[in-house]
Amino acid sequence: MGLQPLGHALPLGVRQIQGIGTGGLTMTWLNSAAVQKFHDDLAEIPTLYADLPAILTGIKGQSGGVHTPPGSKPPLAVHVVDLLDTRVKGAQQWRTETDPRGRDVLDRYGVIPRVGLWVRLVGDEADEAGEHPFDMDDADWTNLEALCKALKAATSWLIMQQWVTELAQDMAALRAEMRSTLGIRPEFIPKCRYCRNKTEPQDGGTWFRCPACGADFTWQGEVQALIAVQDMTGKQCAEHLGLAWPRIRKWDSLGLLKSVGQDARGRKLYSLDAVARVQRDIAARRITLKEA
Repeated sequence: MGLQPLGHALPLGVRQIQGIGTGGLTMTWLNSAAVQKFHDDLAEIPTLYADLPAILTGIKGQSGGVHTPPGSKPPLAVHVVDLLDTRVKGAQQWRTETDPRGRDVLDRYGVIPRVGLWVRLVGDEADEAGEHPFDMDDADWTNLEALCKALKAATSWLIMQQWVTELAQDMAALRAEMRSTLGIRPEFIPKCRYCRNKTEPQDGGTWFRCPACGADFTWQGEVQALIAVQDMTGKQCAEHLGLAWPRIRKWDSLGLLKSVGQDARGRKLYSLDAVARVQRDIAARRITLKEA
């Protein structure tokens, strides 16, 4: 891997470290916060996966679960079946599959093959470099918890690889996908209205403090106003306002909404206040939508 000169633009969450050692310049591609996020994702993925079969029996799922008439079977949750699938669609058996880096089809794989492809890559690449961060038994390749522990065990080697950012992003996306499937909403952590840094919840989220400038926000005071100025993805806006995400997408296509930028994954960001304003105007019939 060629080293980029100091000052070169790096992906979000990346830090360059210059130090003296046997190798001279040392570079890591994830900072401490990104490593902690990576570990948090790996820790929760097996737990979320274990809850997925409950959706197939109608016990839990999005919008409070699946409700069916007495004596009938719940509708087949195809998306959950795909997540639980242990095969790679249209490819070789996943343990001999090709390099997962740069592939747009990973989201078609079940959870175990998706994580397993990364474990296989890490093991092969580390072995070639003379590193052996983990040992895998045959049974471990179908054990999601073992696969996630293997990736965590390889962290000290992984953070030296440029492609670790792609791995970390894929694990974050996989965790978010399963949380969404199970109907788990993301924790709301607003940005400071003064310095735009992320605030930290205090006393169980009853109020927030900005670690950068020290500003405090209470629900009785400014948190409600703080929420209104947040920039969020369309899906996040939909969750906070109780809307269906396709509706926001339609408002965008009709020119009723304009994105204010993109997040690190290239998804459009909207002003939550602007989305709420369109919602109120449509409800009050100040805006009339033509039926398709």
